[in-house]
Amino acid sequence: MEIQHADKRLRVIVSVAFLAAVAVGAVGLVVFRDWLDDVRRVPPADALRVLSAALAWIGGTAFLSVVLLGFYFWRIGTRIRAAAQFPLPGARVIRDTALLRGDVARRRGKVMQRIGAVLVLCALGLFAASWLLYSSLFTHAS
Repeated sequence: MEIQHADKRLRVIVSVAFLAAVAVGAVGLVVFRDWLDDVRRVPPADALRVLSAALAWIGGTAFLSVVLLGFYFWRIGTRIRAAAQFPLPGARVIRDTALLRGDVARRRGKVMQRIGAVLVLCALGLFAASWLLYSSLFTHAS
């Protein structure tokens, strides 16, 4: 069995990026809590405007993130199926990975494409749910 060896430098980069994302998320929670406390102190009409804008921004950002992830999975799956190799030729990995070739690799690519399609469908469902929540909350409140 052929093994593609881990790239130690990439492993360090991914670990640092993960820790940075966790730190940014923790800071984001503190900032959000403070922002929400500030919103509680403004007049109701202004608070409604700010909260509706925040909900629209959060829903749109979540939708866009999941759609882009779905397209990325679809694209990588297509490339794996075309190359009939997983991981792709020239790809760096963060841990030692068995190299798959032929039909096994094409099946892996097909699974990734299906995951991509499911993610896009989930994003559309998220968009619909966000739209319904937004319209039901803020059309009745006005």
